[in-house]
Amino acid sequence: MNIKAVLFFLAIVLVFSAPLYADSRGHKDRDRDNDEWRKMPHKVQQTVAGHVAGGRVFEVKTENMVLMDNNKKTSATLYLVGIKKPDGGETWVIADKDGKVIDVDHVDGASGLEEDIDNERKERRRR
Repeated sequence: MNIKAVLFFLAIVLVFSAPLYADSRGHKDRDRDNDEWRKMPHKVQQTVAGHVAGGRVFEVKTENMVLMDNNKKTSATLYLVGIKKPDGGETWVIADKDGKVIDVDHVDGASGLEEDIDNERKERRRR
């Protein structure tokens, strides 16, 4: 086989495989969160799926907690799921292992923290 043809095919393979390799390296966190998503019980996945509504899950955490109730210690596993909404806001859903919603927290797209930082900058400029 002609050496130029072999080099040409190797160059083509390299050109088309490099972007795929770069793309897969950039999503380590997403893959880790997908693993956490798969580890969640099916009931919890169903509960959280009802809150996604056009957004995407960007973080999944599992927390083991000890709850005190009338001097009784019970351990509970809570699942915290962060959902990024299309409008830029975030929704955090906390559910137990049975799929019961413990808390839902909505954070608007315009973060108060960003406003505080802007206000601090304006104050510094005035001084």
